Amino acid sequence: MKNIFETIERNPVPVVIGLLFFHIIFAGLVSWIAHSSFLIQLHNMDLEENYLPGREHFWNFARDSIVFHLEAIDLVDAINSGAWGDWWSSSYGERQVTHAHVKWIALVYWLFGEENPFYFELINSVTWVASVVLIYLSARILFSQNVMVACFATSYLFFPSIILSSTQLLRDPFYVLGICGMIFGWVAIFNKDLKWKGALAIIISFLLLISIREYITPLLWSTFFICTVIFLLMRSIDGLPGLIMLMGISIISYQEGFLKVPAVNFVDNNSSIDETKAKERPKDNKAKESTQSFLGFAQEMWKVAGDDSMTEGFNKLRNIDGYSQQEIARNQLLLLEPIKYDGALGYISYLNKKLAIRLSLVRFGFRMENRYANSILDPNAQFMNIRELIAYLPRALQIGFLSPFPNLWVSRGTETGNLGRMMAGLETLVVYVVLIGFVAVLFMEIQILKSIAPILVFSGIIIILLGYAVPNVGAIYRMRQGFIIPFFMLGVFGLNLIFIKLKSKMSKN
Repeated sequence: MKNIFETIERNPVPVVIGLLFFHIIFAGLVSWIAHSSFLIQLHNMDLEENYLPGREHFWNFARDSIVFHLEAIDLVDAINSGAWGDWWSSSYGERQVTHAHVKWIALVYWLFGEENPFYFELINSVTWVASVVLIYLSARILFSQNVMVACFATSYLFFPSIILSSTQLLRDPFYVLGICGMIFGWVAIFNKDLKWKGALAIIISFLLLISIREYITPLLWSTFFICTVIFLLMRSIDGLPGLIMLMGISIISYQEGFLKVPAVNFVDNNSSIDETKAKERPKDNKAKESTQSFLGFAQEMWKVAGDDSMTEGFNKLRNIDGYSQQEIARNQLLLLEPIKYDGALGYISYLNKKLAIRLSLVRFGFRMENRYANSILDPNAQFMNIRELIAYLPRALQIGFLSPFPNLWVSRGTETGNLGRMMAGLETLVVYVVLIGFVAVLFMEIQILKSIAPILVFSGIIIILLGYAVPNVGAIYRMRQGFIIPFFMLGVFGLNLIFIKLKSKMSKN
């Protein structure tokens, strides 16, 4: 085993070429199966297992690929007509192209002169291999040149679900690459010899991540800004690279307009808000500041943090399925009208509406979109205020980090059948073991977390938010893939620490 790791270390170029060929061969196999009748129920069927002509060769677990494929075809028409500006701005054709990577799918189609999804492997293979290399380099730097741990740290990217996703037209591989680039950037910026490479890697990865999912910009920028300021004050990183990095991500965030967070209405067209009722609501929602003692003030804040749960009509509707869920969503939208607020009490009331209720509406939207899924958790959960968010936090942690739970590992999945559920179960079991190693790091060598603390904080918050906002286990599993990487990498290191300690104790005995 030791000779294998040494061979990998001495021959990086052949290893990278080998990884590229491995991915291309694997993608070719997946494409060949999709064009055959083998496992046809996993790539050519609808939810009722009816054959879908016109959707051949697209896998159920990657249904978004169909949308991206059709959008790319429109952009190919733009290129053929010489409208390169429209191709770059993704604004050609009847469909509204809102996904950054679609322009690259279209470019590949145009280069090969054929609209075949397999040709996108030209980019997908490089994206996956780059992710593996970045995690390997990050682990080597972070774990004191331990090649064995670095190799095992990349094993997460060899999970079947990760590799399968990386062979499709999905956004997920680019998101994973962005997370891996961020990890490398933060590890490198703490290294005196690699600080400028680290700053550049963070800026490029920041741009990649928000181009794929723009809505994460405020959280990502805020986390990095606060952590960078702390590191600069502690003199943990050099001032100039840190400031250049901050300037870079701030300019990108400003260009993306991250302060403009659009209101999203996840209620269907048949459940629109009654505008008359909205106008009839009182306009003066100004909160009164408390003049009581500190204890009284704290009690009043706690009371305000639970106000909206007793809104008239909500108690009758809560914990009821079906149409009443839409009624709840309508009432929640009414509560989101602009309010005036003063002081701490007013701000708590503001957070009730802007955090708790919005999360509840997003959750409602995911539930409507995945209404046929058979892996729904807590379908009737609603969040009306901060207190309810706090009460649900342990459950959100459990769902975010540990789902799918064992009872789902042997059941039949809506999109992926029994095979997909078993595969997810085996991968989750490995993650459980590795998370034990992550906990061990917290007790045995917590200082090693400092250099990737920004990524851990950002990823942890997103995973918890997934537990709040997404009731479908399959959606959580796919959306969580990139964010679990820093925890997995540190968990592998933790397992190595446990192994060394056990081996030391056994040798003494």
